[in-house]
Amino acid sequence: MKNNLNETRVFLRLVEEYDVRLILAGHVHQNVFYAYNGRHYFVTTGPCGGSLREGGFPGYKLIWIDNKGNLKFDANTMADLSDDMNYIPVGNVIYYYSQANDGTKSAVSAAVINNQIQELTDARLEFVVNSTYGIDDYDFYLSQPDSYETFTNVNGHHFIAHIDVPPRSSLFITLAATSDTEDPTINVEVQGEIKEETPILFLIEASDAEWGVKTVEASYTINREETALEIPNVNFLKVDKDRMILDYPTVEYLANIPGQPSGTLLHLVIKACDFAGNWDTYEANFTIGSPPPPTHVLSVESTPIVGVSFNINGQSQSTPYCAALDEGNHKISVQKEITVNGITYIFKRWSDESTNTERTITLVKDTTLTIEYEKAPVAETGIPLWQIGIIVAAIAVIVAVIVFKTRKQS
Repeated sequence: MKNNLNETRVFLRLVEEYDVRLILAGHVHQNVFYAYNGRHYFVTTGPCGGSLREGGFPGYKLIWIDNKGNLKFDANTMADLSDDMNYIPVGNVIYYYSQANDGTKSAVSAAVINNQIQELTDARLEFVVNSTYGIDDYDFYLSQPDSYETFTNVNGHHFIAHIDVPPRSSLFITLAATSDTEDPTINVEVQGEIKEETPILFLIEASDAEWGVKTVEASYTINREETALEIPNVNFLKVDKDRMILDYPTVEYLANIPGQPSGTLLHLVIKACDFAGNWDTYEANFTIGSPPPPTHVLSVESTPIVGVSFNINGQSQSTPYCAALDEGNHKISVQKEITVNGITYIFKRWSDESTNTERTITLVKDTTLTIEYEKAPVAETGIPLWQIGIIVAAIAVIVAVIVFKTRKQS
């Protein structure tokens, strides 16, 4: 405008004469906010996509206009009218579901994270759940929506929930027709070697087959000083050359611990909580610069049947199983009762004489364990033997009486 002052004067005169309150413009790809005489506002914003000027970021503004022409702007704008960065960054509202939200599940959980400095108002969050259960069988847990509507189609029951999320806060909500009593499971893998003065990267996997993983917390302790770990999410969405993969119900995190001197003892603690409030905890000790622990082969077999499911260190496996595991303690559990081809089998014992379905084994050498099952007793049918004996005895007495009478008459 500085090169077109006459046009600028005419334009501003028209703005004042007709009381134009809001002038919106684009194209410049930067945030501009001018208040003229405290009544007339000139506004552009950074783009949600496309090129950006140096220091800019994708964003937008929210503007409310009432029936009298009064204007109200979002909290980012009002925080500092003179700041070039006073618009709302794209991506400051994140939401995700912890299970497939496609009508196959009887429980679906969601998280909404509002990193904005203003409230998220009347947001719509849709749930699609299994129609095997009636609509009245479903309830909301953790948070209650302000209101919701429902309808049913071929995909399942649809619940459209209306929610408000305060600034800088998170909302967790579950819609379920079934309960969740199972703890989540945790698996931790060291990425690379544990060497002195070298950052240590852990891949943390948490899973929950029922309501889904809600939160994962991680910390490490060195010399009795505990430090919380930041665990940014690995993307839920995985892509290969042919398709997109939504990897439910496993959640992955990467945790990075700064490099430490050789000989440092590090205690790692991971806690996972599901949406129903069930917890699992993983703990491990590492010595910086020490060689990795030796491994031994654990083989698990079963008799008289194969393909028996069991759980080791929170992971589901089946017989026959063979893997190299770190030396030390490992949790293992089996089912008390299983049915194969219509035949029920009852757990009897392990080959080392343990009769516990849940146990901890200490692996110090290559070890083979066999899970021993036996067929469940078949329920008795027909007439019991003792009743047959009484009947035979009664018949014998009757025959004897008849023979006695016949001889007497003759």
